[in-house]
Amino acid sequence: PKGALHEYGKLETCISTFPVDPGFEYGADYRHAVTYPMNFAAYFVWSVPHLYFGNSLIILSKSITKDGNSFIKFLANENISECFLPPSLLKIYKSLPDNLRLIYTGSDNVSDIYFPNVIIKNIYGMSETSFLLTDFNIDKAYRKTPIGKSNFGAEIDILNSSGESAAVGEEGEVCFKNDFFRGYINLPEQTANAFRGGIFHSGDLGYKDENGNLFIKDRKSTRLN
Repeated sequence: PKGALHEYGKLETCISTFPVDPGFEYGADYRHAVTYPMNFAAYFVWSVPHLYFGNSLIILSKSITKDGNSFIKFLANENISECFLPPSLLKIYKSLPDNLRLIYTGSDNVSDIYFPNVIIKNIYGMSETSFLLTDFNIDKAYRKTPIGKSNFGAEIDILNSSGESAAVGEEGEVCFKNDFFRGYINLPEQTANAFRGGIFHSGDLGYKDENGNLFIKDRKSTRLN
């Protein structure tokens, strides 16, 4: 609903923080299915790095993505290597094609999802980052799945209601440095509210467990309403 203004340095950040798994051979034969709108932040997060690495982008029509059976057949017939699927869709599938190597999921609560034959990453990012802030390899079915740790140098802090770093398990707002985000276009008050104390305040409420993994619980705006 609001335009996010970024500097060009975000392009390099997006590529350098892209979670490349060991053993993946990138190139034209590595096929990423574009299952999201091109005006969605996800297009920047995934399509820009894949084009940079020389991989193939396969753009799907809405008619295919909305039909579960057609979508699974498409993944198999087109030899798709990777795609993004929301957790609500992942839950309806009993199995996935063998050619599928990696699935990204997120943007909602991920629970009771696991497939042994494909890597599934629970991810966290937003329009204000335009890169994946965290990712977590789902190694079993979790009642509430972590979104992982910052693997890319971004120092994530959870600030409690007193503005102090929250203790393990204590809920607070997810905050971090966001060097190339310059604010919301023509919305100075919202920009000032997002940048306080020299760090970016995401508006997301979460906590860290004893292993340092991040969990997202809610939005501050939702809680206030």
